[in-house]
Amino acid sequence: MTPWMAHDLIDFEQSFEKSPTTTLELQALVRRRVEKIAHDLVHGKFAQADTLKGLIDENAVQRWIADRFETLRGRAYSVERETHVADEKEPDITLTSRDSCVALPIEIKVIDEMSVPALEVALENQLCRQYLRHAEARHGALLLVHQSPRAAGWKMPDVAGHVPLSQVLAHLEGQAKRIRERDPRGPQPIVLLIDVSK
Repeated sequence: MTPWMAHDLIDFEQSFEKSPTTTLELQALVRRRVEKIAHDLVHGKFAQADTLKGLIDENAVQRWIADRFETLRGRAYSVERETHVADEKEPDITLTSRDSCVALPIEIKVIDEMSVPALEVALENQLCRQYLRHAEARHGALLLVHQSPRAAGWKMPDVAGHVPLSQVLAHLEGQAKRIRERDPRGPQPIVLLIDVSK
């Protein structure tokens, strides 16, 4: 964490958060926001799991999640949808810190019909190779959204039978960890999950 400035203490007293000044801090804030969204969807006063579950396509899911990030932004960041980066690629959501202008891309995938190899490609090729190439934009998130039950589970390479979502998530988190460990100055992705399938 970067050292706190005097205004950070005032912000913290008012919002119980320090505004992120690095992409690592912004990534940690994204993790907390996704955990809050996922919890509130199921356990919140106005639980909206059925709303997210009923959205008809990935674009609608991305817009709903962007709206939730916007609602929870406080003074920490601004939210943009499909902003252009290198080679005219467009991450689904980009959060930009209001204090330092560092940006963090979030790639959102509705995983109900996706295979494990397709999810690996989304992490490695789409998130890391397209959006986390710049020295000042190394941190990002792959956000998986599971809307409908998948009774059979997923097929994983070199694993007999089908596996549950928890095993797929552990596999992708392991892949993200290996990517982070390859080069501390290279892409630093995390994998997050919102599950409203139950």
